[in-house]
Amino acid sequence: MLAEFDMTDLGLLHYFLGLQIIQNDLDIFISQEKYACGLLKKINMFHCKTCSTLMNINDKLCLNDKTAKINKHFYRNIVAGLMYLTHTHPDILFLVSMISRFMQSLYVHHLGTTKRILRYVCDTINYRILYQHVAEFYFLSLQIVIEQILLMT
Repeated sequence: MLAEFDMTDLGLLHYFLGLQIIQNDLDIFISQEKYACGLLKKINMFHCKTCSTLMNINDKLCLNDKTAKINKHFYRNIVAGLMYLTHTHPDILFLVSMISRFMQSLYVHHLGTTKRILRYVCDTINYRILYQHVAEFYFLSLQIVIEQILLMT
């Protein structure tokens, strides 16, 4: 393609839309360590006490809580940041979708649950997703496609 079009080879991809990408011949690692650090620094939780679990088992999120209301703008920014962080932290996906349901009626208890997720993110900030090159997968997918074509005829 370089001979046909005027382009420049920039080498391997390192950062893309907040995703850090580390590549070698067989593996690709994807993380959002820099993005998570920025999110934690933005809300002054970078040096917070970490926790190893996402949620206390006795916590229940209610629509009409008896605690004080909180700033919607601040909460929405945190939840939006956490939603983007789920690309490399699929373990927080369920709880982030759960806390996003309470955008209209926000109470201190919801913010406490959100901050616990952030403390968990601070503990797991260096986690990465690994994509490995597996030749058997390509062979298996090709075999499935061939079987489907044969069944159609």
